Amino acid sequence: MNAPCAEPVVTDPIKAQQDQAGPRTMERGDSDFQEDLVDADYDAPVERAWFVDVATFDWNCSKHITQRFIEADITPGIGMLITRFRDLGTLPELAACSKPE
Repeated sequence: MNAPCAEPVVTDPIKAQQDQAGPRTMERGDSDFQEDLVDADYDAPVERAWFVDVATFDWNCSKHITQRFIEADITPGIGMLITRFRDLGTLPELAACSKPE
């Protein structure tokens, strides 16, 4: 099975993400390959393996990824800024993009 690959591999949604892009193939039932792939100290069976011809690679380690916030966390602060811009009559394009109060 050949398919383009541009999917992130996320081990923790906030802490680590590995992005790979490139053609990929999936192999099932190749016992020789599975023996090379398996860690002898790990009890889980290998069910499938992907061969990825990596065209791009980007790894973001948790040390350098800042905490992400949800909209509810930042809305109060942004709302105050939008209100202040409206009061000052500045940046009308920013005020026009805000949600109605």
